Amino acid sequence: MEPSASAGASSGGTEGGAGGGASPSEDPAGGAIEIVHGIVDGGSLFICLRDSVNGEALDGDAPEPAGGVPYGRGWSLPTTRWDVATRDVELELFVASPGPAPASCSALRAQAIVADPLPPPARDAGLLDAGSPPEPPFPLEPEVPRRAGALRLAPGVISAGEYYALVAAGCTEPDASSGDDVCGPADGLFGARQTLILAEIASQLTADGEVFGLQFLNASRALSRADLVLQWESQRQSLRVSSDVGFAAVRPRDAASVDDEPVGLELHVRGEALSSFTQAWSDTVQASSAGALATASNYLAAYVGPLPEAAVNGVSPPRFVLIRGRSAPDGAALAQ
Repeated sequence: MEPSASAGASSGGTEGGAGGGASPSEDPAGGAIEIVHGIVDGGSLFICLRDSVNGEALDGDAPEPAGGVPYGRGWSLPTTRWDVATRDVELELFVASPGPAPASCSALRAQAIVADPLPPPARDAGLLDAGSPPEPPFPLEPEVPRRAGALRLAPGVISAGEYYALVAAGCTEPDASSGDDVCGPADGLFGARQTLILAEIASQLTADGEVFGLQFLNASRALSRADLVLQWESQRQSLRVSSDVGFAAVRPRDAASVDDEPVGLELHVRGEALSSFTQAWSDTVQASSAGALATASNYLAAYVGPLPEAAVNGVSPPRFVLIRGRSAPDGAALAQ
């Protein structure tokens, strides 16, 4: 399945290496969607899951997780909770202030602002002559919930036993854009600056003896092309996992074999030789929903956020998010 852009659950997820529920390695039947918060203009991400045919909530009307998913983190939703071959399910995503937590998904829908498809009006010429007022601060916490997208999982869209990433990217506040470097370009039809990306993680495991497999997802609306490079200590040569990866694309198609844990993840914008953004590998692993790196497993590293050089007050920073896919039955967690 080729990654696609479009544009979302209930108990049983695992967030950021903490909390209850089933991680990929603990679910014997396998299969999950990792829902990642990549919305840069504030709030925690809340997930709602309902039947697309009758509109009824699955497993209750409470949004997941209770306190929301923090920015730059993921929430693992096992797809064994419904029959993916026959049931038509809708995932709805909202951003809201984490406290007090929303009472229900119904309340989130009722309170959420529908994004204005029109750009904000231009300033009056006389006002410009008198001196423009200062730009308002970029919003960090939504005053009321905002919609972050919805995705219909019709029968057959996802497959049983496979692993996916669903990333909410861009900005949800229509008047909060600080330019393409933060939110990405406005949609040509509706003017929105948010996107949902659904990507399938490679299912073919790396060869025996390799530690893990890795792919790269460019999930930043502000980033047109980028490379992912792994950096090690000592004099070992760095490994370029993927090159010239466009927005919403996953490369390589088959996971690259990595035989040792790197020190850092480097983002190289538009093929530049030097890193534009570097994140420690240990921090990336600890913040993942799996909580530990396991051998004989496939992973997806997603880059979310603005361009690395974008400096706007209140904007969430660039982040790599590590998402776990298929694991061999005998895969073992590595000591951190």
